[in-house]
Parts: sequence; C-alpha cells; structure tokens
Amino acid sequence: MAELDLIAPGPLTGVTVHPLAPLGPDPGSAIPIGKEDVDLLSKPGEETQGQGDLAKLGAPGDEEEGQILCDFCLGASRVRAVKSCLTCMVNYCEEHLRPHQENSKLHSHQLTEPTKDQDLRTCPAHHSPLVSFCHTHQQCICQECGTGEHRGDSTVSLDAARRSKEADLRCMQLDLEQKLKLNENAIARLQANHKSVLVSVSEVKVVAEEKFGELLAAVRKAQTDVMLFLEEKEQAALNQVNGIKTHLEHRSIEMEKNKQELEKLASISNTVLFLEEYCKLKKTEDTAFPSVYIGLKDKLSGIRKVITESTLNLIQLLESYKEKLQEFSREEEYDIRTQVSAIVQRKYRTSKPEPRTRDEFLQ
Repeated sequence: MAELDLIAPGPLTGVTVHPLAPLGPDPGSAIPIGKEDVDLLSKPGEETQGQGDLAKLGAPGDEEEGQILCDFCLGASRVRAVKSCLTCMVNYCEEHLRPHQENSKLHSHQLTEPTKDQDLRTCPAHHSPLVSFCHTHQQCICQECGTGEHRGDSTVSLDAARRSKEADLRCMQLDLEQKLKLNENAIARLQANHKSVLVSVSEVKVVAEEKFGELLAAVRKAQTDVMLFLEEKEQAALNQVNGIKTHLEHRSIEMEKNKQELEKLASISNTVLFLEEYCKLKKTEDTAFPSVYIGLKDKLSGIRKVITESTLNLIQLLESYKEKLQEFSREEEYDIRTQVSAIVQRKYRTSKPEPRTRDEFLQ
C-alpha cells in the first residue's frame, strides 16, 4: 500500500515511516519502523477480507447514531471501532487493532475505549497526548508540559485526577440531592399551608366586614341623631319665633285700638270728662314688650364645634387602623415567617476540600 507510506521530513529523509507510528519529541519528526512493521499495520489482503467480515458491525451512518467508526478503514466499508490509541490518536476496529496487539514495538501505546474527542486528548501546544493533570493550574498537560512550564507543579495522572474529581462530583450530587429533597419538602409544606392561609384570611375578612358594618351603622345612626337634634332645635326656634310674632300681632291690634281711643280722648272738649277718661286710660296701659332676640346662632356655633371635633376624632381613629396594622406587620410579620436556612447543614456535607498536593489526590 504505497499510498499509506510517507517520507518523514528533516533528518529522516528517505526513511519509510507509517502515518500511525508514534511521534518523537519533535512534533515534526517520526520514529521509523521496519518494513515488517508496515506490513503488520496494513495487509491488503487481510484488510479487505477483515473489513468484509466486520462490515456488519457498522455502517457509514452509524456515527450519526452514536457509533464510533474506525479511522483506518477507507470508503463506505468503515466498521465500528473497538479501541482508541492515545499515542496514535486514532480509533481502530478489531482488524486494524491487530498490529498494536501483535507488534511488540506498539505494545507501549496506550489503548482506551473508543472516543470521538481525540483532539481534546492532545496537547494544543505540543500535539502530544495528555497524560497528567496539573492541580496548580487546573488543566491537563502532556509529558513535555510537565518538564517545561509546569515543572514543579503538583501533578497526578489523569486516572488519579478523575477518581478524585469523581469523588467530589459524587459529593456534589449527594449535596444537591439533599438540597432538592429539602426544597421539595418545603414546597409540599407550602402547598399544604395554602388552604390554611385562605381559611385564616377569610375568617379575618368576615370579622372585618362585620365590624366595619357595625361602624358604618353607628356612623349612620350618629348622623341621624345629629340631624334630628338640629331639626328639633330648628322647630323649637321656629315655634318660639311664631309665638312671639303672634303675641306682637295681638299687641298691634290692641295698640291700634288704644290709638283710636287716644284720638277720641283728644277730641273731648269737656275738661273734667277729659281728665277722668285720661286717668282711666293710663291705669290700663301695658308698657311691657317681649324680647324678640333668639340666640339660636350662638347655640348652633357650639353644636357645629361639637360635630366637627367629634368627626375629626373619628377620622383620626379610623386612620389609626392603618398605623396599627403596619405596626403589627413589623412586629409579627403577619405571622408568616419565611425561614431560609441552609438546606444541607455543614455536618451533613460530604464533599472534601480541594486537594493541593499529589498525596491528597491519591487519598
């Protein structure tokens, strides 16, 4: 398979290497392998036969359905991968995995379960497999990173880091499950209290409507009493005015008669008779006049003051409703106390502190 061979650049010019051979320290160089190794990596006859037998394991559309296909297979005959090589950064089917199993030079390659994220397992700076986890910088690094910029940092293997992170993840899951359970219990209690809240508020509403109804009835009664009182005073004053008026009208009639008698007396020419009649007239004369002033306006001013002051006191008392309710709200918070407490107490927390050293990672 001449199309699978390439000429490595640099000092290895003219040396045949396989594209899946492990890379050297220099990303641009490749480690040469022998012709027999090339034959093991790709055998035309066996490849065709093996792919034909394994074609049933996968199809080109399998990758869209979650299947990981062999990167070494060509064309439409690609089959499902069974392993991934972290050194070659390639997914292999069972047939193309045989060189890694049979060639001792490839036994040092690290094989894992098939994965689609091969690019994520490669160091972007050195294009080498990621082999360690740097706790200091919280990132995966390759071997060259460990001897370079991350030299002296706290590092562990990827498996050890995963075990540690998985333990922390399990603790976080337990914490979250406990919080979720407590939160759901709180929701259930609130739902159970929903009816109680409605009933309690309805009872208070009934009392409020009853008392305010009594208050409105008392206000209407007070209004009726005041209006009746004013009407009585009005009627009494009018009766008094009418009585005085009637009396004065009678006096006017009497005085008109007296006037006529005086005129008649003045016309008497007999002196003795004049004097006798005059003395009689003087004895029967009534000089007393009734009072025509009725001091109702002064009395009404006092009544107006009583009504104004009493009404103002009632208004202030009604306004005190709001003040008392607000004061009660501040002191009792309507007896609805929202308790936001830690869902998971510290003693129930199982998560460990973030490890800082290699030994802590391995514990």
